[in-house]
Amino acid sequence: VAGQEDDDKDEAKIPARIAVVDLAKGKKIRDIIGGPETEGIEFSKNGKEIIVTNEADNTITVHNFNSGKLLKTISTKKYGDRPRGIKSAPNGKYYVSTLEMGN
Repeated sequence: VAGQEDDDKDEAKIPARIAVVDLAKGKKIRDIIGGPETEGIEFSKNGKEIIVTNEADNTITVHNFNSGKLLKTISTKKYGDRPRGIKSAPNGKYYVSTLEMGN
């Protein structure tokens, strides 16, 4: 379809919204703005940060969970493209992420 590829590229630049929901009340508390095409989310060991994989821009971002503030952006480009899942090591010191296309 003519023009569809350009539309897809534009959509890949739009930051994702991560909804924080109170399950007991069934209400959204707030949004945290992630990167484009947010895929995976993991909490830090202390619960103060969330670590987010952003597939479209090849980044992993760290956000303060309470404020949503972006604390750090890590590029995955030298390791591979399109980070997806993310998990914490049992000690909470390291995180591992799957990359859809690795180098």
